[in-house]
Amino acid sequence: MSNNLMDDLVLTNILGVVLPALIGAQVISLIFSVGIGLFSSRKAAIPVYKLERWAQQIKKGRLKTHIGFREAQQMKDLTVQCNALADTYRQIFLIIDNSLRNMAADPAPKSFLVQKEIETIQGILQQIDYKD
Repeated sequence: MSNNLMDDLVLTNILGVVLPALIGAQVISLIFSVGIGLFSSRKAAIPVYKLERWAQQIKKGRLKTHIGFREAQQMKDLTVQCNALADTYRQIFLIIDNSLRNMAADPAPKSFLVQKEIETIQGILQQIDYKD
């Protein structure tokens, strides 16, 4: 019987020492995991949010909007591609605008339908911010 009692005392003593250390380690690892999760999600969420805002501005016709990231090289490559896209469309709208101005300035008579289309396209171009 004394052997069982001695084993119980040793087990109780070991649990008294080991159990608090195990619980402490679990709490520390939980805090560490939450911190890493918040940090990494923020690193991904901010660029996605900036990209979403940039796309909304482009959708509204604000083609002079540029996007910029300070994060990793992949984001810098994405920045270059997004800004190049906006610049390409700005150039296309400038060409369309110049062509319409030339058509409108041409003294040759135009049919009603052609004149109406010129006015329609000019109205669309007025809604887009593409000029410097």
